[in-house]
Amino acid sequence: MTTQPTTHDTSASWSLPTRILFRFTFCLLMAYALCCGHKTVFSKLPFVGVRIEVLFERIFLLPAQWLGQRLFHLTGPAAVIHSSAFADRALDWIAAGLMLAFALLASGIWSAVDEPSGRRSYPLLFQIMRWTLRMTLVISVVWYGAIKLFPIQIESPSLAVLNEHVGDTSPMTMLWTLLGLSHTYERVCGTVETICALLLLWRRTALSGAILAVIVMANIVLFDTFFEVPVRLYATALLVMALALIAPDLRALLSFFFTDKPSSPRTTWGLPAAPRAFRTAALVFEVCLFLSAFKPVIGIEHTQSARELANERHPAAIAGQWHIESSSPGVAPLRGGSGQLITDVFLEPSGRINLRSAPDRRLWGGGHYDPAANTLTTVGRMRETITYAITQPDADHLILTPAPDSTAFPALELTRVPLPAHYPLLDRLHERGLHLVEEWGFER
Repeated sequence: MTTQPTTHDTSASWSLPTRILFRFTFCLLMAYALCCGHKTVFSKLPFVGVRIEVLFERIFLLPAQWLGQRLFHLTGPAAVIHSSAFADRALDWIAAGLMLAFALLASGIWSAVDEPSGRRSYPLLFQIMRWTLRMTLVISVVWYGAIKLFPIQIESPSLAVLNEHVGDTSPMTMLWTLLGLSHTYERVCGTVETICALLLLWRRTALSGAILAVIVMANIVLFDTFFEVPVRLYATALLVMALALIAPDLRALLSFFFTDKPSSPRTTWGLPAAPRAFRTAALVFEVCLFLSAFKPVIGIEHTQSARELANERHPAAIAGQWHIESSSPGVAPLRGGSGQLITDVFLEPSGRINLRSAPDRRLWGGGHYDPAANTLTTVGRMRETITYAITQPDADHLILTPAPDSTAFPALELTRVPLPAHYPLLDRLHERGLHLVEEWGFER
């Protein structure tokens, strides 16, 4: 089966159900792809891309905030627009519901005002939608692939996790710890996702890339759904986009895989009627879009990955668990994302920071420390950056003093908590390598 199309059916006659389905799909997927605020095609435009992305995101997010406060009675941080690393915020779900309502209303009006006889098809809109979804997938998948390839997305098992009861661990933390045990596995996953993006980028291999994207994103959606990784909405949207790319050629695929008959895709991935110069310019733009998505990851994440791996081989003297003994009088103590009191700070060997709150013993990730500069940067309740200067009176005590631009937060006095010198979980995997022969119990 070849992925190079031999015919093009977007100018052929579409049935009424097909036209209605296309109108709804176009309105819904284009609304999400352009207005979700995460890795949109706008984000890679030079100079003004981020501003345009934020502007389009507010089209649905501002009404979602209004509805969240008045209809769903949201309060606290959840009731206002705040930064989030693709998390499933309440406002994200409300905005998705608004997009669905918009698609139903817009497609209904579109159908009502369309020519009574109905158009034969919408070839230009079809190709615009397909290009937008394809580039959205390319930008997202290459970013996720790169942060696994280097690797940076999933860190090695943290001291915070290694020193808590398994029963206290959240499903996501358990999953992340398992995946983080092997950087090789993470790099393999990143390689597959990067190949997927490359296949999607080139029109001759775009269908193969879309098929691979369905496989990759379906696995991610399963992980995110059943292990409570808070990227379910975004991952599901990417999966739906990949399925939408495959849908026009689904009949040919089913014929090839299940009836063993020669079959070719019937749709193209460009504008066949456009001049050659236009198609060449579009290809150059697509390549630039890909490189603009990949280059920052190479420069930033590769540097961070190399630094963290070096830190893990030679941990800083202050790495470990530190209990917060007190804070400045009259100043509110450090709080987690939902207002919980932070009781312990984990300075991970990699240079990252984890916080533990009470009484729920929940872990809060975010931030880093630099022992050379004696600084520590973490994230507050509203995801604002808090910078501290580190002072160490002796080996078992630290004093964190807020920087001038963080004086609204307290100074902290920390006491070291004794930890084991090594962990069998890490010794078994990292020191002795893989075990192909096992003589004893399956669980050990």
